Amino acid sequence: MRKRRVMTDQSNGGTSENEPLRPPPPPAPPAPSDQPATGSSSTWYENVGIIVVALLCCWPLGLVLVWLNKKWDNKTKWLITGLLIGFAVIVGIIGAISGGTSSNSIDSSKASSSASVTTARVTTTFTAAPTTTAAPTTTQPPVTKPPSAPAPSVAPAPQAPSESTSQKNARKTAADYLRSSSFSRSGLIEQLKYEGFSDADATYGTDANNVDWNDQAAKTAAAYLRSSSFSRSGLIEQLKYEGFSQSQAEYGVSTTGL
Repeated sequence: MRKRRVMTDQSNGGTSENEPLRPPPPPAPPAPSDQPATGSSSTWYENVGIIVVALLCCWPLGLVLVWLNKKWDNKTKWLITGLLIGFAVIVGIIGAISGGTSSNSIDSSKASSSASVTTARVTTTFTAAPTTTAAPTTTQPPVTKPPSAPAPSVAPAPQAPSESTSQKNARKTAADYLRSSSFSRSGLIEQLKYEGFSDADATYGTDANNVDWNDQAAKTAAAYLRSSSFSRSGLIEQLKYEGFSQSQAEYGVSTTGL
């Protein structure tokens, strides 16, 4: 006859005789807290007072302590580093300016002191003049000078006639024409007369420029050959027609190679 296993109703919280007992679950770990535990001590190089004193007394050491401090973020560290670098640059500029000024003042003081020393070293030696015995004075009769001959009168040199306004204008007009083109002497006189000058003023204005007519003949011959073709004799005749003399025309044509 089989034995009957005694079961208890699990719904009522009972256990069976053959089921082993389970240990209770371990307690849950405490939730992490964002705040640091009270009473925790930081290292000496993280002390704000020490860092400030190091920055004031020896800023390179203070800068190292700033970057070793783990309580500050990188933004704060870079801000402090930038301020220190800017302060160092400003101090260096001020020192350079003040150093240049002081060196200039030292140089000027040295120059003035050296000048004063040089002046002090210069000594003036005075030599006593030898005493002489005055010779006895003798009275001589006054000497009368013969009357001077009158200076010969010099006649004043005749003044050159001044240039009239019309002559001046004729001379300037002739110079303007010669700068832009070439002329013979008679051709330039006729051109000035065409401009309204009298024959005398036109002649004066032409001659007052001291023109080299051989050179004018050479320029006129070259200008003709640039626009047309000529034989030697034909070009000579053309230059004579322009008012040049036989010798001037031959010279001008010879400069062209004909």
